[in-house]
Amino acid sequence: PKIERFAQEDLGHLPLADAAVDRAFLAKIKAKGLNVDRLRLALRIAKHYHKDQKRGSGEPFYHHPLAVATLLLEYTEKESLLVAALLHDTIEDTPYDLDQMTAIFGRDVARIVGDVTHLYGQDERPKMRLEKAATLERLIGEGHRDAMMIKVFDRLHNMQTIEGKSDPSDRKRIAKETLRIFVPMAGRLDLAKIAEKLKKLAQKVLEVKETIH
Repeated sequence: PKIERFAQEDLGHLPLADAAVDRAFLAKIKAKGLNVDRLRLALRIAKHYHKDQKRGSGEPFYHHPLAVATLLLEYTEKESLLVAALLHDTIEDTPYDLDQMTAIFGRDVARIVGDVTHLYGQDERPKMRLEKAATLERLIGEGHRDAMMIKVFDRLHNMQTIEGKSDPSDRKRIAKETLRIFVPMAGRLDLAKIAEKLKKLAQKVLEVKETIH
């Protein structure tokens, strides 16, 4: 069966987690007593499947999911959530699929990543009215809290690195969306400090006056 084939796949071709940012993350994982081997494997898979992708700043794309997982580590020690954070962009942006993810990391990780994909589409636009309090409450009640956590910290890192977006109108659109959707979402997840960080970052972008040449 397809699942068994993925589970038996030789993963020796994957890149090593040997960059400074990789080692720093894994050191934090070890310090918290979590499964270093499992998180290292997720990191190596993220590096492999995002290997041809760059961020707007020019840095390797996998630095983004690694940053999201690192930010999450300050608020959770849930292993499946951290693995899902490392892999959260693979399903939509790479050939890696949920069958492979399920075979190697289990159904819980695949469910979380699938939920993240369900909340947002390839154009990074919400698929549902996430600014509505009732919608957020329903998602939390239906067990989508982990996916929402990833999206909040994903947005936090994107706002921290928003200068990588060269178009001022893109930056302002993202900032407005952050205020409308992600600040309330962080609040509903009891992440008051993150909500405040998101608010300040978004307001800073919106306060910038465009220079007319």
